[in-house]
Amino acid sequence: MPIGAISKSTRLIFEQGKRLLLPSSLPSCSRSSMASCNPVTELSARQILNDVDNFVFDCDGVLWDGLTAIDGSSETLKRLKNLGKKVYYITNNSTNTRKKYKEKCEKLMGIPVTEDEVLCTAYAAALYLHNKKHKGKVYVVGNRAMGEELDQVGINHTGIGPDVVGDKSMLTDFAKTELDPEVNCVLVGFDPDLSLNKMVKGASYARQEGSLFLATNEDSHLPLRSNVTIPGTGSIVAAVKVPARREPIVIGKPNPTIFNVLKEAHGLDPSRTMMVGDRCNTDIALAKNCGLHSLLVLSGVMKQEDVDRDKISADPEITRNLPDHVANCLGDFGKHIPESSLPRESFCMLRSYHNKSSAVRTDDILESMACTKMDVKVAEEIMESTDNFVFDCFGVLWKGEAAVPGSVETIALLKSRGKKVFYLTNNSNDTRQYYVNTCHRYGFNANEDEVLCTAYLHSRKFTDKVYVIGNPGMAEELDRFGIRHTGLGPDIVGDQRRLEDFIPTELDPEIGCVLVGFDPNISFTKMVKGASYARRPDVLFLATNEDTHLPLDTEDVVVPGTGCIVASIKVPARRDPIVIGKPEAAIFNVLKEAHNLDPARTMMVGDTPSTDILLAKNSGLKSLLVLSGITTQTDMEALVTSSDPVTRRLIPDFYAENLGALGQCIQQLGEEN
Repeated sequence: MPIGAISKSTRLIFEQGKRLLLPSSLPSCSRSSMASCNPVTELSARQILNDVDNFVFDCDGVLWDGLTAIDGSSETLKRLKNLGKKVYYITNNSTNTRKKYKEKCEKLMGIPVTEDEVLCTAYAAALYLHNKKHKGKVYVVGNRAMGEELDQVGINHTGIGPDVVGDKSMLTDFAKTELDPEVNCVLVGFDPDLSLNKMVKGASYARQEGSLFLATNEDSHLPLRSNVTIPGTGSIVAAVKVPARREPIVIGKPNPTIFNVLKEAHGLDPSRTMMVGDRCNTDIALAKNCGLHSLLVLSGVMKQEDVDRDKISADPEITRNLPDHVANCLGDFGKHIPESSLPRESFCMLRSYHNKSSAVRTDDILESMACTKMDVKVAEEIMESTDNFVFDCFGVLWKGEAAVPGSVETIALLKSRGKKVFYLTNNSNDTRQYYVNTCHRYGFNANEDEVLCTAYLHSRKFTDKVYVIGNPGMAEELDRFGIRHTGLGPDIVGDQRRLEDFIPTELDPEIGCVLVGFDPNISFTKMVKGASYARRPDVLFLATNEDTHLPLDTEDVVVPGTGCIVASIKVPARRDPIVIGKPEAAIFNVLKEAHNLDPARTMMVGDTPSTDILLAKNSGLKSLLVLSGITTQTDMEALVTSSDPVTRRLIPDFYAENLGALGQCIQQLGEEN
């Protein structure tokens, strides 16, 4: 597209080059105020007008609510413009192009607006990629507006639109997902067509070495006045970044990137610019990051009680983002603005990674950090001090279609020595009977009393009707206990394209609990309902587990775990669930009470430090980590060399290449005796 055919701001941005948008080039602004959270009065309004030439407005929750203008917002903008003030509009909303926002501003505010005055994250993300001279294809978890803005700057992209799960019924079906070798960037924005297929692809591409990972914003929910909670882009970003185990570069607020577009295009002086918004963690944080004045209005996401709580917070990041001024709505500021110009007056105002260049042997490092490798002496200690063995399944006993080498023999050997064996999994897809059958298929002689899965555990707790984001295995266990439930199966978006389309979502007044497990049919409609129910303080919010990804044996494809689905609900609900599965002690306590187990004489054997080993720590058990599943030798090395006390708590007592190593050492021990 010829440079002469595009807008003034775009032309200036192109001329400035990529320095404008690269995070490393952003200035560190630290404008401070002698006082914070001052209510807007006639005096303070005149001071603002004296000190500020440029006003930058967030839109949703500040100027309008859905399709309705907020009282006083239009008149305030008109008065500011009459005084010669420059007015701009910045939004984290990625669902519309600048042209659409221009049209909405003109319709609801009743004033003329140019595209140069509007900046949305779909446009800013496209500019970011253009100025980086991005070559390759972008996988977009997003919407049509994002695609249009990418098209405008000639960026090749794929992924927009529905990508349904179809007849995929097994977890291993997702591991066969075909990836496009041309994709080297993932861009996540608001996507009403979010599906597990998109999570798989987005996480897989983002996980690839050298790939670029971008997000338009991380807003937790939309500022709509409704009893329905509409998840924001942050919930969708969480569904991708959790399994990718990587943070994205955020284009929108509070990153200075988006303000710098306006600053460079219009020659704005930050010290004479005010950001007006309804969120402290995005709008006001942007002001702090860019050295702007700030005004928080309470007509959107934040209310007075939120401000009062933040003012006494012990978290310096929260208190840093307190606004200079607060008003109930924009009209409360506007009523103090005269209709003609004023004379200028003066007013008094977690993981630390091991250095790979080190010549120290990994085994030496592990031994020095009290994490002992399996050998005959260790096996002897374990056999003498342990009566009960609790095993994770996938990655420990089997992987794919085969048992892990030596695992069947080791389990049989332990049982022959009089040890009790139990099987404990965070997988909520299947019932206990299914797991018994699976154990038998791989060669393990298990019975139902020895098996505990999260689908069985949660069904011991409930009396109310449950909204289930999950799978048939969870439903079967609920049915066994006569617990009413709803939500299972597909709940497609249909022709709902606009954010406002989700407000009429019907909610069931009988719901007393939200239960989240692995759900191959996850959709935006389910996210809306789950977050809306979980937002209610009287509703129980449970999750079977928060595993980030599944330990499927594939080099390229990442299959998201239940943790990404949980994240997509808890982010907009702004509430953490009670986690039923590992690493919480509740799941072990079921075994403990049913079989009278002594924790001091029980060992947890698993392949994941953050669930299996942490369960052992939380329950007072011994722990053995096997490297046949998720955790690698390199991961172990990073774990034991970390200085973070939270990370160091994940270090196991013992580790082995696989379960067969324990069995071999036990056999050698018997031969020596």
